[in-house]
Amino acid sequence: MFNNTFNTLYFWFETGCQHIFNLSAWDHISMVLLMVISTQGIKNVLIQISAFTIGHCISLLLLTLPQWHVASQIVELAITSSVLIYSGLIFKSFHLKHLQPMRYFSLIIFGMLHGLGFIKQTELFFAQESFWPILIGFNFGIECAQLGIALFVFVFYLFLSLLCSPLILKQTQKTMLLCITAIALYFTVVQFFSVFL
Repeated sequence: MFNNTFNTLYFWFETGCQHIFNLSAWDHISMVLLMVISTQGIKNVLIQISAFTIGHCISLLLLTLPQWHVASQIVELAITSSVLIYSGLIFKSFHLKHLQPMRYFSLIIFGMLHGLGFIKQTELFFAQESFWPILIGFNFGIECAQLGIALFVFVFYLFLSLLCSPLILKQTQKTMLLCITAIALYFTVVQFFSVFL
C-alpha cells in the first residue's frame, strides 16, 4: 500500500516537473520570470510562486466536479490574457519592497486560470483511486520546477550584477519584461481569433 502510494506520488511529481520544463509551458515559465524580475527578495518570490501553485491546485480540484465544464478555447484565451495582464501590472510596479496582498490574490486567480488548462486531461488524471497522491504529487512537481526556474534566474542576476552596472541590470529586466509581454500579446491575439472568428 505504502509503496503504491509512494510510486504514484513520485510518478506524478515527475509529470508535474516535466509539464513546466517544456516549451509548451511558456505561460508558466513567463509567470515565474515576471515574478522574479519584478520583486526584490527571494522570500517574496517564493510567496508569489506558492500563491500561483495554490490557485493551480484549486482549479484542478474544481475540475473534478461534474458540473464544471469550460470550453478549452476560452481557457487558453484566459491563460494567455493572464500573462499579458500580469506583465502590464508589473510595468507600473517595478521592484516592490513589500508584497501587496492584492498581488498575492491576483496570482491565486491567475493560477486557477492556468490550472483550467488541464480540462481535457482531468479524466486521465483523476479517474483513478489514488486521487490525493496524484493531486499532491503533480502540484508539488509543478511547485519545485517553478522554484528551480526562479533559482536559476536569481543566480543569473547575481552573476550579472557582478559584471554589470545597476543600470544595465535594470535594462536587462525591462528587456525581459518587454519580450514576455510581446509573446503574451501574440498568443492572446491568436487565441482571440481562434475563439471569436
